[in-house]
Amino acid sequence: MDGLPIFSSESAAYVIGPQLVGWSLGAVLTGVVGYQFVKYLSTFPEEPLHLRAYVVFLIIATLATAILDFMQNWYKLILGEGFFGHPDLPIAASHSIIIAFITFYVQAFYLHRLYLLSKHNWPLVGLLATLLFAAFALSLTAVSRRLLPTATDEDDNAKSLLLYNIHIAFILVGDILLTLTTVGYLVYYRKQVLPLSAGLFTALIRATFQSAAPATLCIIIQFALSLTYPNPPFAPFARVSAGIGLNMVLSKLWAMSLLGTLNSRAEEKTRKTPHGTSQSSRRELAQSVYVNPASTRPGNSVENETHSTSLQAEAGRRRDRKSMMLPRRVKQG
Repeated sequence: MDGLPIFSSESAAYVIGPQLVGWSLGAVLTGVVGYQFVKYLSTFPEEPLHLRAYVVFLIIATLATAILDFMQNWYKLILGEGFFGHPDLPIAASHSIIIAFITFYVQAFYLHRLYLLSKHNWPLVGLLATLLFAAFALSLTAVSRRLLPTATDEDDNAKSLLLYNIHIAFILVGDILLTLTTVGYLVYYRKQVLPLSAGLFTALIRATFQSAAPATLCIIIQFALSLTYPNPPFAPFARVSAGIGLNMVLSKLWAMSLLGTLNSRAEEKTRKTPHGTSQSSRRELAQSVYVNPASTRPGNSVENETHSTSLQAEAGRRRDRKSMMLPRRVKQG
């Protein structure tokens, strides 16, 4: 145990506390993800096979992180392996790699969605994809360095933290830009986020999940903690432990955002057809994966659609009035 910090309750508050908080929040969010997944399967039984496989693979990876969350706390708290010492157990490396993969996996979904929303604006999407892929590569490099035998040395530890901070900066910039541009396009095509019949609170909730804002907020907090979280001499790995605790939450937030985006299609369809949907309309709903294709056509706007809907309703009322005024013909015997 040479070179490890002092065993004390004060050390536990810095080193163990963040991981316990992250594990608790992650466990709650895992239940939310499970509910969203069941809702997705029941709402979209005719979803295209490639999209269903994409979602199922994400759920498997998310459940794997939840299992690894529990195992990390078991090894650290129950078995006492590296209780106050080096937080990067071999199991923690697998956990970090899976979370990095989940992050880029879901970011690719939102990048493709932004590509459709922006009418194939490949320079914008290419810039964001480059930033996010660089963050993914830096994340894998940082995890690899922390597994080296000399990772606990002062110099190597400082280099690893610097590399980790650079990774956080890249992913912070990329995610903020991805969220803001997605919100911008969703507000521009207001049918998806700000329907005329929806309240402000409902619209904000829908916009939050359709732009992956919860995960972006978590990354902002992670970046702030990577710079400001205390790293005292009696707990030199406290800052790394805080990052591990937030990672336990981050993977679930990405899964929640993606499933929330997919499930919101049912609410859009229900609002447009309040008397229910036919089998063909359900199939059409399942195929409109990312955005309503009509919302991205040039010249289409909420005002035009509202005007067209009002004209159709007025024509229907006129037909009803005419049918009531026409006398019924009596069949002659």
